[in-house]
Amino acid sequence: MTTVNIDNDNVHIKQLNALFLECANNGEAYLDQGGLHTLCEKLNLLSSIDLIIERVLCGYNVVDFPTFKERFVRLLPEIVNFDSIDIKLQKEIEKTLSQLGFNLHSFLNQYDIRLICENTPQLNRLNTVDINDLFGRADSKHAGRITINQFLNQYQIQKQLNDEVNFIAETFAPSVNLFEAIDTNNTGIVDVQQLVEHWATCGINIEQSLAALKETGLPLHGSINTISLSGKLERELSDVAISSSASNLIRVALLSLHAYIDHLRYLSKEGESRCDHLHKQLQLANQRRNLLIEELEQNQASVEESYEQRLRQCEERYRARISQLEERFSTEKRDLIKEVERMEEELSRVRYSESTCKTRLQLVERQCARFGEEAQEMAESMQKMEHANRQLRAELGKALHPRQIDENAQILMWRRRVEFLLAHNKKLRDKIDEMASSKKKYNFYRKINPLYFHWTNSFRLKVLAIRKRRIERNNSLSEMESEPESIFIRVRRRRLLKVRERMRIHQRIEQSVNANKIAVEGTSSEETVNSLVRNSTSERNLVSLLEKKHEELKRLKDEHRREISALKLSANKALSDALNDQQRQITQSFEKERWQFDVRLASERNALERKFAEEKMKLINRLQEEFDLELNRLKALISPCVSDDSYLYKNQNEVYFTIILIALFAELPNELSSKKMDSHNAKFTNCDGRYLNRKPQDCSVSDNAVPSTSAFVLLIEKYRAIAPTNKHHFIEKRSSNSIEKASSHSSLPIFFDKLKQSPLPQKCNRCELIDKRLKELLSVISNENIVIESGFEDIDSSIEGINEEVSLIKTENKTLKSRLELLRVKIIELRLCLSGSGTMYRKYDCMLGGSENSEMRQFNTKNFAHNFCGSMLVGNFRRQIIRLEAEKALLNARLIELKELVKHLVNKYKEQLDETSRLGDIFRRIYSKVGGS
Repeated sequence: MTTVNIDNDNVHIKQLNALFLECANNGEAYLDQGGLHTLCEKLNLLSSIDLIIERVLCGYNVVDFPTFKERFVRLLPEIVNFDSIDIKLQKEIEKTLSQLGFNLHSFLNQYDIRLICENTPQLNRLNTVDINDLFGRADSKHAGRITINQFLNQYQIQKQLNDEVNFIAETFAPSVNLFEAIDTNNTGIVDVQQLVEHWATCGINIEQSLAALKETGLPLHGSINTISLSGKLERELSDVAISSSASNLIRVALLSLHAYIDHLRYLSKEGESRCDHLHKQLQLANQRRNLLIEELEQNQASVEESYEQRLRQCEERYRARISQLEERFSTEKRDLIKEVERMEEELSRVRYSESTCKTRLQLVERQCARFGEEAQEMAESMQKMEHANRQLRAELGKALHPRQIDENAQILMWRRRVEFLLAHNKKLRDKIDEMASSKKKYNFYRKINPLYFHWTNSFRLKVLAIRKRRIERNNSLSEMESEPESIFIRVRRRRLLKVRERMRIHQRIEQSVNANKIAVEGTSSEETVNSLVRNSTSERNLVSLLEKKHEELKRLKDEHRREISALKLSANKALSDALNDQQRQITQSFEKERWQFDVRLASERNALERKFAEEKMKLINRLQEEFDLELNRLKALISPCVSDDSYLYKNQNEVYFTIILIALFAELPNELSSKKMDSHNAKFTNCDGRYLNRKPQDCSVSDNAVPSTSAFVLLIEKYRAIAPTNKHHFIEKRSSNSIEKASSHSSLPIFFDKLKQSPLPQKCNRCELIDKRLKELLSVISNENIVIESGFEDIDSSIEGINEEVSLIKTENKTLKSRLELLRVKIIELRLCLSGSGTMYRKYDCMLGGSENSEMRQFNTKNFAHNFCGSMLVGNFRRQIIRLEAEKALLNARLIELKELVKHLVNKYKEQLDETSRLGDIFRRIYSKVGGS
């Protein structure tokens, strides 16, 4: 039988349960036939009441609510009429068709049917698979179009089929095959011989078997229908059970067997119905699976594309994160290296403080041991006092009890006891005074600040100054044991009684003693009576005195107990405060040493930067000087001119060296002024002296003249007087630019004024190219845009790592390399300009301004000095290039050495980081132990 699972939280189920419990008798949880009748009346189902009672009870007398709910829900499709629901559905479909613009009798395709189902309230529960299935069943001709009525008919058939599958509850009339054991193929037909043998195995004789077959009217040979035989045997059993001759036991057994057979029928039918239902569900599942496969194939491409795009985005995002993490790791690594250095220093300081703490702790332990011994001695003295007190109490108890002894002997005994008690009391007071004085003597060991209780402000400041001086110097055992503070402690002594109180006490004692003496000396009866009265009074006084002494001893015991507990508490507190003070001192010393280390590190770093800056400046100065030398040589040796008169090139050597000197002295002031503006006054002052020392040498090369300015001017005037007008033009052309620059100089005023009045001729293209290359070379060598940073820094500036120093060195090296490369390129271009297709001296002649077939060139071929100067210029260029390449190689080697140094430092810092991590663990353990203690 199929089961219907409906949630108990459903509203209708709750209402049905409430009605079910109302119809139950006496608050029971089940209903009988009468209760079901009442429930059907409340549910307005009187027309089907017999069917409901029969199907719900199923042969039983009572039924509970879960069983009733299951059977009643299965029975509802048979007793409820759904015609009204179909009419309502038809109206809703007509309304939907009118809204969508379709006719009731028009033919619709599959997509139109799906649209109508989505807009109809009762049909919107159907999914795409169900709609396609109903459309395929209605389209029997495979035309692709159906009417809405055909679709509704298939929908009703499907709904009725589902109701039949889900709610199967039929009565079964056919009989059961009782001979399935011999009918293995389940055909319902067996041979008579097999049947007889089967009955024989059950204990029935052959004759009885044949007789049974005759009575049932079946043949004795051939085959027999087992189903009909089973039905006849069941009817016979029913007849036997109905007959009055059968006993009750047989009737009950037969009815039970019949009920069991009916149950088996129900089970077999239910299994068949479940198989059909599962087969239909399997077909629907296969259709849905095919549709899902198609949808998955359609969506797979888009999903893959989206996943690939997401994967690319994730890769980019994670790469960015990895780069960020690497940067963060590098910064953290640098921070950790710094922390490692700090922790190493801190660990060394902590080790030192630990050793000092251990020594101080040993001293404190010795003091605590001494305090313990003193406390033990005080406890022993208290025990002795308690023992003596117990003895006194015992003696007092014995004294209070009256005895039958001689009165005189009793008086003498009491007198001796009183004397003994007085002496013992005096001894006890002396001991108490000694204990109090010893306790007060060492009172400063028990309190946190014992000196502050009885000191004045001035005296306290003096003692604090003594302590401060003791803390500043190293502590040792002798210094700590010889502290001067113990001599300043006041000892509280017991306040003495006043004179009157002491006199009063002595008078009472004398009265008691005199009374005892009078009582001993008197012999008369009256005196005896009086003495007895006095004795009684003296005994009362003695008892009161002893009670006072006992209270005083008790008070002293309580005071001693309180003092011992206070001593322990104060000792613990003093120890904890001493540890806290020690920790505070350690932290202060750590901060002080840390500040000192920061200052020392900053000073060392500034010293290193200063050394590096000095080396860098030396290198730059050396390069600048060498470049200036070569530049001045080039300016002195190369000076283009243009002239068409070949007569100007006679006496070539004299004119050549003269023009060199003019250009040299014209450029010198401007160079010196520009260099002085760049904070290189000292260097270029030396350069000025070098030029002045070089001037007479150059003058001696041309004409062994006197190395003075006036002689040089006379030499130039001489050449101007000898040479014609064109030669004057040549000299004016060669020195016009230099003279304009040096017009402000007063060393050659007449000569420069005459030269400035001459017009400026045009230069040739090659000369302009060479001048351009020389200017570029000058700008490369004397680059004023390069900022030379100072290596000095304030001590209180922020301390940076060695990586910044390495990066600074790298940038400086790169700058120098770039300048060297640019200089090399410019020199190569100048060499190419000077070395053309002809020989070296011919190109140099062209640079001086002659044409190819001019007299100047023919004259220069014969001039040995000119060839020598040209070869010397090229040799100087080559030597300069070789030297620059060597310096470049030297700088590259230095850069490689710095890289190796940085790698070595990084490895060293890694090792220090590992070592510091281990030391940090030890440091944390030490602090945890100190904190725990």
